[in-house]
Amino acid sequence: MRSDQLLAEMQKLEQRAGSCPLTHENRGQLVTDLDRMWEELEKASGIQALSDDYRAAHGIYLRLKLIYR
Repeated sequence: MRSDQLLAEMQKLEQRAGSCPLTHENRGQLVTDLDRMWEELEKASGIQALSDDYRAAHGIYLRLKLIYR
């Protein structure tokens, strides 16, 4: 996944996390989606991992991880 796509996916996840009530089911789905996004972040390497989009996506991941883990 390209870094701009990764950022777009993380922004969607962040928006969804902020717009839905926090129930056990919602939290479980968000954690699953966070795990999936972590796999995508790990796949990024080299120049892509240095891009602003990648760093922004990683920042969103870290914020959501702190909230939902």
